[in-house]
Amino acid sequence: METLIEEDIVIVGAGIAGLTTSLGLHSGAHEVRCARRRLLLEALANELPSGTIRYSSKVVAIEESEFFKILHLTDGTTIKTKVLIGCDGVNSVVAKWLSFKEASYTGRYATRGYAELSTTHEIEPIFMQYFGKGFRAGAIPCNEKGVYWFFTWTPIGKGFIMQSGSKSVNFIRDTFLATFLTVLLLKKSDFDYGQLK
Repeated sequence: METLIEEDIVIVGAGIAGLTTSLGLHSGAHEVRCARRRLLLEALANELPSGTIRYSSKVVAIEESEFFKILHLTDGTTIKTKVLIGCDGVNSVVAKWLSFKEASYTGRYATRGYAELSTTHEIEPIFMQYFGKGFRAGAIPCNEKGVYWFFTWTPIGKGFIMQSGSKSVNFIRDTFLATFLTVLLLKKSDFDYGQLK
């Protein structure tokens, strides 16, 4: 006999990350905040000891020497370390050195941005999310004039997938972004349920 269990949230894995996530979700009401990337990076960097971060440095090669990893930078600097942690993004030099697979196309397009308006937007300070027919989009006010927005889309037909990346970007910019916040969100959305009418 098969059993169907329905849960709002399921966490697979009960290690440190899974248990910490579970505790966070059980801590009460969820609060979403919008933080400008630059300000968040500055706040995090300011918490580190002076000289910890090396700006404008690029790793060009990594090699192993006994228990150490040797990093070679473009300016000729060599760094020797016991522990190397790769947090260098989708085109990671560390991941390549570890022989991880390259990032691949998942069939989904995504874009995000921050709109700074010249006047007050008067949008309620809540996270808005909308979805349907292969897309998910949302926005959250960051202050009286700024709004963070995102859009993801999985094309249903093959025609769009076969187009070049620049056409995809043009489509998103010209067709979607030009009308998204004003028409789709504000005029055609059911704000009580978060789904398109």
